[in-house]
Amino acid sequence: MAFHPPFDQPQWADASKIYRKMRTNLRSLRRTHAPRTAAGKRLLDLYRVSIRRFGEQLLKPSARIDAEQMNELGNHAIDAFIFYMAAYRVAEGGA
Repeated sequence: MAFHPPFDQPQWADASKIYRKMRTNLRSLRRTHAPRTAAGKRLLDLYRVSIRRFGEQLLKPSARIDAEQMNELGNHAIDAFIFYMAAYRVAEGGA
């Protein structure tokens, strides 16, 4: 993520688009790459929680949003997605 202070309206609009894309991706993952193991379910839940926390920040007024925290939350969601897909591939029998 590349948000910077002060967190202004154009950045909020970009973050909102990213949030919607992450939510769409989560719904797609649940249908096309449903968790096969308990560990996979926990990782998918971690991804869901990461997305929710990112979205919760967008409910604040733009002036109160911490740009660095938005970067961290966005990167955390990306990491959770990567870990989930790696676990899914392992559970699938791939490497």
